[in-house]
Amino acid sequence: MNADPKLVRSSIEINYSANDGYRVEALYRSGTGFRVGQEHLNPNPEEALLGALGELARITALFGFEDRALEIFNKNREAVFEWRRNRGT
Repeated sequence: MNADPKLVRSSIEINYSANDGYRVEALYRSGTGFRVGQEHLNPNPEEALLGALGELARITALFGFEDRALEIFNKNREAVFEWRRNRGT
């Protein structure tokens, strides 16, 4: 069986605003390829993805479409499972 690809860095930007004036601009970055000043960001690239996923879960629930978000998440996760099952053949 082939090895899974290895994530080395990630960067996700989430920007949104609501009709009540609330707005967020969030940047999630990690991996050894990024630097802030002289400090490296978290070297674990999955941390940026997980942080952004947490924010997306929060805002999809806040704005009332978390069921659709979960459907999309699970559909894409199943596609990866299917890819893993079929890639060795």
